[in-house]
Amino acid sequence: MLPALLAAQNYVHQVIVVNEGQYDYANEVQLTPVSFGTFDPANNTYTHISDIANVRFASDVEVDDQNIYIAADTLLLTFDRDTYQAVSQTTIKGIRKIALWNDQVLLTRGEYGGFDHYFEARDRDDLSLVYMLDSISGPQYSGEGIAIDGDIAYLAINNGFDWGNYVGRLGMVDLIAQSYNGYTDLGMNGTNPENVMISNGAVYTLNNKDFTGSSISKVNISNGVNEYTDDVASGSSCGTSAIVEDVVYYQEYAVDKLARFNVMSQTIVDTLVNSLSYYGMVNDEINGVIYATSTDFVSSGDLHVMQHDGIILSTIAVGVSPGNLALDVRMNIGVEELSGQYSLSISPNPTNGVIKIQSEKMIKEIAVIDASGRVLISQKVNNINVSIDITDLESGVYFVRSEIGSELIVERVMRQ
Repeated sequence: MLPALLAAQNYVHQVIVVNEGQYDYANEVQLTPVSFGTFDPANNTYTHISDIANVRFASDVEVDDQNIYIAADTLLLTFDRDTYQAVSQTTIKGIRKIALWNDQVLLTRGEYGGFDHYFEARDRDDLSLVYMLDSISGPQYSGEGIAIDGDIAYLAINNGFDWGNYVGRLGMVDLIAQSYNGYTDLGMNGTNPENVMISNGAVYTLNNKDFTGSSISKVNISNGVNEYTDDVASGSSCGTSAIVEDVVYYQEYAVDKLARFNVMSQTIVDTLVNSLSYYGMVNDEINGVIYATSTDFVSSGDLHVMQHDGIILSTIAVGVSPGNLALDVRMNIGVEELSGQYSLSISPNPTNGVIKIQSEKMIKEIAVIDASGRVLISQKVNNINVSIDITDLESGVYFVRSEIGSELIVERVMRQ
């Protein structure tokens, strides 16, 4: 038997675009509904999927191997990432940003008047509450962005709804112990952090201070020390931001410029003076581009595919106020024989039930994947033998992905 098939390569299947719409706060009227759609990078096309009723705005979106998760005003919603059918929703007043870790959805909260807690973990499947950290044992103030490194969640804590009383803290949650590890103070110049980014052993925050200027802070992951907080804009706060290797791209509000800050040299590399006023941004490291959005907040919005040097490759109309983006990354099942170092066998194959996978080297994790790249079954193994029950799958060809050593090995299996 041949010793495995080519480890699959990742590709960006779609970019989920969440449009905030337009809400008239003075008259309490929704002028344009919140909605979401999908951009296909291969065909450069955008498809409107659905409006989201009974919410004033949206604040974040994430995608995993099954669902799309959207934070919108007072709701956390999930939609199937292939059919876009609604899966579940739950009410969470003041939900801000979300992140995915293992089988949980992590979220920050913030609202006028404050809450008794500002951090929650929810079950990915039914969105039920797993645990929360109250404002005594957990974060004391409202938060924004979340980034995860290993089993630690880093939170931008800003007290953002108490005007003039902003704080600058990078909170740390131990996701295994379900406990708060305290925070790193970003200093007087690091108040009102908005976005959290992780790169090369450090956490970076974009801080909006008092909205008359902005700064970037660096916190060392190994010791929690705030190594620097540098001003990057004066007379203007900053909006969307993203990190690409050692460079933070950030949008200055008042001057409508996209600037770049090198986190290693602590210098503003340049300002892309011909850039648009971007509202949302996400880096696509697979294709080496940035997806960025612009809008007039009233009647239109565009999604731009931008090179890292600021050159726009394409622009396509989306919805009003497209401020939140997420990449749906899948596995491209390109199959060819390997002469590789590992021996892997699956039996029986074809099967109508349980398959047994055997390897000469430790199997770390197993996943069963369909032809579209959708992960149907996933489990950690840490053994050289494992049995997987695929009785519930429909007849057809599937792929078994095994993590062995530092490689991902893929084998076909036929479900009769």
